[in-house]
Amino acid sequence: MADMNRIMNDLVAGLRNSDGQIYTADYFKGTGNLNTVMFSLDGVHPNSRGYAFVANEIIKVINQNYKARIPFVNVADYQGPKLVPSN
Repeated sequence: MADMNRIMNDLVAGLRNSDGQIYTADYFKGTGNLNTVMFSLDGVHPNSRGYAFVANEIIKVINQNYKARIPFVNVADYQGPKLVPSN
C-alpha cells in the first residue's frame, strides 16, 4: 500500500528527486522558481510534475511488493505551473 499521507507531506516539504533537482511547494517566490514547483497555482493540488512524483512513489510500491520492473517516469519531463500574462 502506498502511504499517500507521507507522499503528499514529502511534496509539501520539498524533496530532491533522482535527477538531482530540488523540488518545492513554494511558487510564491516569483517566476524564477516555477520549474521546481510541484503544486498547481491553487496551492492545493499537485501539477503534472507533482503527479509524476506521486506516480513514481506508487510504482516503487508495486515494484517492491510484486517484484515488477515498471520503469519510473522522469519528473523533469513534466511541466510545472505556467503563468500566463493577463489581458
